[in-house]
Amino acid sequence: MKRKLFAAFILFLLFIGYLAYLNSLPPAVRAYKMARIAENEQLIAVYHDTSFWQFATYNPETRKLKVYAIYSENPILPWGNDVKSVETPLNYSPLALDLKLLEKAPEETPALLFNGKWYTRENPLKFPRAEDVNREFWDKPLRSLTACWAGRELWVGGIRLVGGDAVHGSVGSGKVLAIPSLEENPGKKFVWYAEVAVNNEISTYEALYPGNIRITGRGKATDLRPFRFTDKTVSTGLGALKYLEGTQTAFISLMYYANPDGSGAHAGFIALTRYWKGISMKEQLPPAYSTMEGTDIPANITE
Repeated sequence: MKRKLFAAFILFLLFIGYLAYLNSLPPAVRAYKMARIAENEQLIAVYHDTSFWQFATYNPETRKLKVYAIYSENPILPWGNDVKSVETPLNYSPLALDLKLLEKAPEETPALLFNGKWYTRENPLKFPRAEDVNREFWDKPLRSLTACWAGRELWVGGIRLVGGDAVHGSVGSGKVLAIPSLEENPGKKFVWYAEVAVNNEISTYEALYPGNIRITGRGKATDLRPFRFTDKTVSTGLGALKYLEGTQTAFISLMYYANPDGSGAHAGFIALTRYWKGISMKEQLPPAYSTMEGTDIPANITE
């Protein structure tokens, strides 16, 4: 009995020592330690809000994107953290961060660490503009083009929209990391993601990020029909977002694609119209928390 009590006492002392060690670290470093991120995962983005941290990582061996969430109100408890992952055709290694940057996290929130620098609302990111997208993908045979907007949080994968026994689609950034604009309301600050047809089997995938960052990769082609831009394609699709004016919005995915029968092209969005801390980590939500709309767009359909 005495041995058991002594062992329990030693474990208690070790636990107290561990807590003291964590509390001695800068907040971002402490949260990173609590996330227990594997050494073979590269840190590529960090998001911080009040009592909430997210760390996005990329594993070049498995080609997996992950987002770890730490709810620092309960840092040690099992329900104080969460993980979401997805396989990606993109190579995110160029965005790998120096862990020393965690020590420079600003006190202001929300804040984002991306491409070697911390950003806040006072120091916002410069996202790709519509004309940048036109220039990058002009005359390329696109199977799809997607614009992702998030006001807060890091997003990967999808969230199923489930009502009763039925699944009404999903919303999310899929195989791409969507970073937040740090805005309260949707604007024009999107991460753009394109599938460019190579042949019937292979596509190249390209994502455009702030700071003229272009992340690329190759992967299996989807069965979407290729199309090419006109000078009105991007702007017409963005016009569909007028339906969200005055609506609380947490996330938007706007996708451009050719109609399967070759009759034209379409741009449709799905948006989450609720927000609470950690919503990006959800696996499913009620359909009532979303809205969708679309419009026909000018495009040249590729045979």
